[in-house]
Amino acid sequence: MGLVLLAFADQAFQAAYLGRPLVRESEQVTVDAEELRRTRAAARRELAVTVRRNVRAALMSVAYPIIAPATAKPAGPVRWKQFLMTALVIWCLQTAVSTALRPLVGDWPAMLRSGVTIIPVVALMT
Repeated sequence: MGLVLLAFADQAFQAAYLGRPLVRESEQVTVDAEELRRTRAAARRELAVTVRRNVRAALMSVAYPIIAPATAKPAGPVRWKQFLMTALVIWCLQTAVSTALRPLVGDWPAMLRSGVTIIPVVALMT
């Protein structure tokens, strides 16, 4: 997991980390800066790191970074609340525009009245 975190850390952090003495905690831990550079490059390219270690028993670790898209945004309101609020606003606008235009288009056919009242509502909503 540490290799993935290091691979996707900013350059300043990587330089600071690799600038200090690297300590070998077991025979499988990489302490060569050039080898770590290659491992980090592979992790960024493959979006994964696999490490095999022989500690007390055979051990294998796999780590993947969780990368949010650049366009990711914080979660907005719950969808049903957003739907209800939008429907309420559209209903209010439609009612207000229909009432305001009733003297002008009251005797028109329903399809034509709807078309005329939808235009101002869409303009107000956009």
